[in-house]
Amino acid sequence: MGWTAQRWVFLLPGLALACATGPAPRAVPGPPLVHDTLPGGGPDDAPVDQLTESARYDFAPDGTKTLRYTVRYRVRSRGDLGPFAAMRAEWSPWFQERPQLEATVTEADVQARYTVTYDAYSSDGVDFIDGQVVYTSRVITSGADVSVSHEEKGLVTISGSQDAVLDLDVAFRVDVAGSTGSVTVVVDGTVTADGETFSYSDESLSLTAATF
Repeated sequence: MGWTAQRWVFLLPGLALACATGPAPRAVPGPPLVHDTLPGGGPDDAPVDQLTESARYDFAPDGTKTLRYTVRYRVRSRGDLGPFAAMRAEWSPWFQERPQLEATVTEADVQARYTVTYDAYSSDGVDFIDGQVVYTSRVITSGADVSVSHEEKGLVTISGSQDAVLDLDVAFRVDVAGSTGSVTVVVDGTVTADGETFSYSDESLSLTAATF
């Protein structure tokens, strides 16, 4: 979704589990952070300014993982939004439920919500893709706020001690310092293992805007 979104969705699960199954995490104060503002906006030629991006992972005792991913942006100009006018999510029906996709558009304090309810449009025999243009049937005005989110749920297989990560609750933020600044992925969360709960924070991953 958009010019940064999907990179973080597929990068973070491995990072989160690495934190949970590696050395004992260090204690940090404060609650987990769910999202943060992106002051850098977007590239000069982007049709929107990306405002926030967030993902939350929850692991249930039965091994079910739920991911809730949301991107919010503001439309720069009236007209073609390109890839920002559509949403998509890939899913594997043999171990995942069909994802829920929805978009909310706010113009002049009036909200309209769009939910994908059509059949998946593509399949390679293993993975299906849900992807529909959800609001290009109308012209969105400059300054409109758009929030796009999807939620996916499925069973996960975790190598090593699964009990150590069943209560894992992870969130992240992406900070952008200008369109050419550095990007730091910050992971905050808690791990419950053997009846003891640890808090941890990992800010070790830093990328440059050139990798977008």
